[in-house]
Amino acid sequence: MKLTKAKGILDKKRPYVRKRFFKSRSLILETKPKIVLDVGCGDGLLLSLCDDEIEKHGLDISDNNLNNDKAIIYKKHDVSEGLPYENAKFDVVHSSELIEHVKDTIFFIKECKRVLKPGGRMIISTPNLHYWRNIIEWFNGNQFFFVDYHDAQEGHVRYFCPKTLYELASKEKLINITTTTIGDWGTKSIVMMAMAKIFEKFFKQKNLILFMVANKK
Repeated sequence: MKLTKAKGILDKKRPYVRKRFFKSRSLILETKPKIVLDVGCGDGLLLSLCDDEIEKHGLDISDNNLNNDKAIIYKKHDVSEGLPYENAKFDVVHSSELIEHVKDTIFFIKECKRVLKPGGRMIISTPNLHYWRNIIEWFNGNQFFFVDYHDAQEGHVRYFCPKTLYELASKEKLINITTTTIGDWGTKSIVMMAMAKIFEKFFKQKNLILFMVANKK
């Protein structure tokens, strides 16, 4: 898929989704990788946003036409069974909003680490339990954003804040671990929109989408 077409598809998505995609793209490309894996790639849009010179691999549990992007090497696979790749294959392993669906998160991180080359980068994003608007919802007696409360709602089984995701990566001996958050849920409230801009600018651990970036030794 041409880059202009991929950006056109992204333009139709929610603002926080666009921010997440561009954040992921930036974190991938700044390492100048030669070979990248996107675990839980969905329709392959993120990989389509990356440079054509990169060898791009996508993995997902669903059947996907990947927007007919022939540049993506795709495998259908359940990550609970591990990742179907040899050791130390990829410069970057990326996974966006998948880890909250995975029961054995330690195994998942171990597998992402296993297929990374030494010095390679792991990028994980997930909804942030410490999202600032969850505090407001808690005081109002409401359900937290994205926290499931009935069967098969979103399929979320794990929730992370910056500290817990950092600790998970640290226990698996990853290095150069950093966490940050971006984005905000849509709202028509001018007050809430103003607060969202303040939090995104000054409170780097309190926004909607949590990113963890780390390296393999």
